[in-house]
Amino acid sequence: MPESIRSFLAFDLENETVQKRLAAVQNLLVQTGADLKLIEPHNIHMTIRFLGDIASHMVEKVFEEMQKVQFAPFDVRISGLGVFPDLRYQESCGLE
Repeated sequence: MPESIRSFLAFDLENETVQKRLAAVQNLLVQTGADLKLIEPHNIHMTIRFLGDIASHMVEKVFEEMQKVQFAPFDVRISGLGVFPDLRYQESCGLE
């Protein structure tokens, strides 16, 4: 069976102010006592599409196709929070 890689399409949030504000939100979440795996502010990103586990030989093909995508700059408004994979994850894994 070919090796698979958990993959997603995303873009970095390079605005330092946005990174700091999201890091502040992370700090608030930590204070709730929730069992969280946080990422460093410089690694914060916006996931566009979760691809799941794809064969390792497909990674380069996905990368090549994404290099062809063109778009104009755009603004994003962030409202609300979500978790990965979803809010029911702990329940379904018996982690509560």
